[in-house]
Amino acid sequence: MTDVVVASGLVRQFSSGGIVVRAVDGADITVAAGELVMVLGRSGAGKTTLLSLVGGLDRPDSGTVSVAGEVVEALTGRQRDRFLQRSVGWVFQTSGLIPLLTAQENVQLSLRLAGVDDADLEDRAVEALARVGLRARRFHTAAELSGGEQQRVALARALAKRPPLVIADEPTAQLDSETAGGIMVLLREVSSAGTAVLMATHDRVAVEFADRVVGMEDGRLTAAPTPAPSPPGVART
Repeated sequence: MTDVVVASGLVRQFSSGGIVVRAVDGADITVAAGELVMVLGRSGAGKTTLLSLVGGLDRPDSGTVSVAGEVVEALTGRQRDRFLQRSVGWVFQTSGLIPLLTAQENVQLSLRLAGVDDADLEDRAVEALARVGLRARRFHTAAELSGGEQQRVALARALAKRPPLVIADEPTAQLDSETAGGIMVLLREVSSAGTAVLMATHDRVAVEFADRVVGMEDGRLTAAPTPAPSPPGVART
């Protein structure tokens, strides 16, 4: 499999009260096309900072990261904007949807920002919502959807751009166990279809869905246990 993410020696540090804290301390990580890689660690371990460096939301103090052949820290101006809009699909703890827009409109807005032709907006949005099982709910406003449905729309919004990489930062943290399991099944299906998926979590149950798990503690990546066998009905590539 081709590596979509190749990160080497990533360091990101912050100063607070005269103390320098290394939120990410020399991280090396790869994610291949069709692979779901999970970063497991407690709150404050540095997971979100690592994902932000890989996804181009932040820049490392040292080290390098490439996504689909683009050297992320070297991107500036419009190059960086284009990368953020097209190369990475993000799913966060909260959906970040606009409450008064419908599910379809929320997805279409993301596509419009990514520069997709107006003629293709509806078809791309409906296709993505169908992938997450919400085609029939596409005309409901975000405010009318349950928390789990909102998170599925957020995933559809990420997938609609057809990015080589999806990054999910604690996407199940605010969901009940049954709903969280449904989101993990969807992420598993996304990776099985060929997209690279990098996810951060502190939920040890979620790691059952991963191809590979790395631990994170005090900014450093560590070895993690091999994931348990997939739940029934969930295939790995």
